[in-house]
Amino acid sequence: MKTIRPKFKVLVVYKSEKSKNWRGFCSPYDVSCEAKTLEEAKSKLAKLVKLYEEGLKKYGYPKHLSILPLSEKQDMIVFKIVISHMANELTKDYLKFQFEEDTRIKTPDFSAYANVMQPCPI
Repeated sequence: MKTIRPKFKVLVVYKSEKSKNWRGFCSPYDVSCEAKTLEEAKSKLAKLVKLYEEGLKKYGYPKHLSILPLSEKQDMIVFKIVISHMANELTKDYLKFQFEEDTRIKTPDFSAYANVMQPCPI
Protein backbone atom coordinates (compact mmCIF):
# COMPACT_ATOMS: atom_id res chain seq x y z
CA MET A 1 0.00 0.00 0.00
CA LYS A 2 1.32 3.45 -0.94
CA THR A 3 1.62 5.96 1.88
CA ILE A 4 1.87 9.73 1.91
CA ARG A 5 1.99 12.44 4.56
CA PRO A 6 0.32 15.72 3.70
CA LYS A 7 2.80 18.59 3.64
CA PHE A 8 0.31 21.36 4.32
CA LYS A 9 -3.11 21.40 5.91
CA VAL A 10 -5.65 24.18 6.06
CA LEU A 11 -8.41 24.46 8.67
CA VAL A 12 -11.19 26.91 7.86
CA VAL A 13 -14.28 27.95 9.81
CA TYR A 14 -16.93 30.15 8.20
CA LYS A 15 -20.57 31.13 8.57
CA SER A 16 -22.62 29.03 6.16
CA GLU A 17 -25.30 30.87 4.20
CA LYS A 18 -26.92 27.54 3.42
CA SER A 19 -27.47 26.27 6.99
CA LYS A 20 -26.99 29.55 8.94
CA ASN A 21 -24.56 27.65 11.22
CA TRP A 22 -20.80 27.88 11.54
CA ARG A 23 -19.10 25.32 9.32
CA GLY A 24 -15.54 24.08 9.54
CA PHE A 25 -13.46 21.92 7.25
CA CYS A 26 -9.90 20.70 6.87
CA SER A 27 -8.14 20.14 3.58
CA PRO A 28 -6.64 17.74 2.48
CA TYR A 29 -8.60 15.40 4.77
CA ASP A 30 -12.18 16.35 3.83
CA VAL A 31 -13.05 16.44 7.53
CA SER A 32 -15.91 18.84 8.33
CA CYS A 33 -18.38 19.84 11.02
CA GLU A 34 -21.13 22.34 11.84
CA ALA A 35 -21.94 24.15 15.08
CA LYS A 36 -24.07 26.98 16.42
CA THR A 37 -21.08 29.16 17.43
CA LEU A 38 -17.68 30.01 15.98
CA GLU A 39 -15.85 28.74 19.06
CA GLU A 40 -17.76 25.47 19.07
CA ALA A 41 -16.99 24.92 15.37
CA LYS A 42 -13.28 25.63 15.91
CA SER A 43 -13.14 23.24 18.85
CA LYS A 44 -15.05 20.47 17.05
CA LEU A 45 -12.91 20.79 13.94
CA ALA A 46 -9.64 20.71 15.89
CA LYS A 47 -10.76 17.53 17.72
CA LEU A 48 -11.91 15.85 14.50
CA VAL A 49 -8.64 16.64 12.73
CA LYS A 50 -6.62 15.33 15.68
CA LEU A 51 -8.59 12.05 15.67
CA TYR A 52 -8.25 11.75 11.89
CA GLU A 53 -4.49 12.28 12.09
CA GLU A 54 -4.21 9.68 14.87
CA GLY A 55 -5.97 7.21 12.55
CA LEU A 56 -3.69 8.09 9.65
CA LYS A 57 -0.63 7.56 11.84
CA LYS A 58 -1.97 4.26 13.20
CA TYR A 59 -2.44 2.87 9.69
CA GLY A 60 0.77 4.31 8.23
CA TYR A 61 -0.69 7.27 6.29
CA PRO A 62 -2.44 5.34 3.50
CA LYS A 63 -2.51 7.44 0.34
CA HIS A 64 -6.24 6.94 -0.27
CA LEU A 65 -7.07 8.52 3.13
CA SER A 66 -4.28 11.10 3.47
CA ILE A 67 -5.16 13.38 0.58
CA LEU A 68 -8.81 13.81 -0.39
CA PRO A 69 -10.71 16.42 -2.37
CA LEU A 70 -13.35 18.41 -0.52
CA SER A 71 -16.75 16.78 -1.02
CA GLU A 72 -18.96 19.74 -0.02
CA LYS A 73 -19.45 22.32 -2.79
CA GLN A 74 -19.64 25.35 -0.49
CA ASP A 75 -16.43 24.25 1.29
CA MET A 76 -14.65 24.17 -2.07
CA ILE A 77 -15.86 27.70 -2.91
CA VAL A 78 -14.62 29.01 0.45
CA PHE A 79 -11.36 27.04 0.13
CA LYS A 80 -10.55 28.73 -3.20
CA ILE A 81 -11.05 32.16 -1.60
CA VAL A 82 -8.87 31.26 1.40
CA ILE A 83 -6.09 29.84 -0.78
CA SER A 84 -6.12 33.03 -2.85
CA HIS A 85 -5.71 35.15 0.31
CA MET A 86 -2.95 32.86 1.55
CA ALA A 87 -1.08 33.11 -1.74
CA ASN A 88 -1.24 36.91 -1.58
CA GLU A 89 0.07 36.96 1.99
CA LEU A 90 2.84 34.45 1.29
CA THR A 91 3.95 36.47 -1.72
CA LYS A 92 4.33 39.59 0.45
CA ASP A 93 6.47 37.92 3.13
CA TYR A 94 7.71 34.75 1.40
CA LEU A 95 11.30 34.84 2.67
CA LYS A 96 10.23 35.85 6.17
CA PHE A 97 7.76 32.92 6.16
CA GLN A 98 10.58 30.51 5.25
CA PHE A 99 12.68 31.59 8.24
CA GLU A 100 9.89 31.75 10.82
CA GLU A 101 9.44 28.86 13.20
CA ASP A 102 5.80 29.85 13.71
CA THR A 103 4.26 29.36 10.28
CA ARG A 104 1.15 31.35 11.04
CA ILE A 105 -0.28 33.50 8.29
CA LYS A 106 -2.60 36.24 9.50
CA THR A 107 -4.63 38.78 7.61
CA PRO A 108 -7.48 41.01 8.75
CA ASP A 109 -10.16 38.62 7.45
CA PHE A 110 -8.79 35.19 8.27
CA SER A 111 -6.18 33.23 10.12
CA ALA A 112 -4.78 30.00 8.72
CA TYR A 113 -2.12 27.73 10.12
CA ALA A 114 0.40 25.93 7.97
CA ASN A 115 1.73 22.63 9.19
CA VAL A 116 4.66 21.76 6.99
CA MET A 117 5.68 18.33 8.19
CA GLN A 118 8.34 17.50 5.61
CA PRO A 119 10.06 19.16 2.67
CA CYS A 120 8.45 18.95 -0.75
CA PRO A 121 10.10 16.32 -2.95
CA ILE A 122 11.90 17.62 -6.03
